[in-house]
Amino acid sequence: MVSDAKALATAAYLSVTADKKSGTIAQIAVDDVTHTEQISLPFYVDRDVTLKGQQTCAYPFVEASLDVDAQFRKGWNTVVISQQISASETGITVKGTIRKGSLGDARWYLTDNAAQPLSLNGLNLPFSR
Repeated sequence: MVSDAKALATAAYLSVTADKKSGTIAQIAVDDVTHTEQISLPFYVDRDVTLKGQQTCAYPFVEASLDVDAQFRKGWNTVVISQQISASETGITVKGTIRKGSLGDARWYLTDNAAQPLSLNGLNLPFSR
């Protein structure tokens, strides 16, 4: 569910170049015990908006789910995108979440520019139409 279908939003990706290296920097936290990766991004909305919904897709040996529950205020916010991966004898489970919030003092990392912007509309989920 999107509380206002006319709301416009974008995430900010910060690119840097230094010492013959370039890429996107992001605040990232990894928990090797729970196999969870989190990334925090600046996120802008042109009006107050709520994003809420769940989607699960099942494939042979893989189940993926996404849970979105975030209320954003007009202007800049921060969003945390989390992914947890687990494996068992029956297959792989991937659980994703999107929440308003930040990773506090988590470290910033230089990525290899492989990160792509996330568009909820591009995911074709029931709550993003």
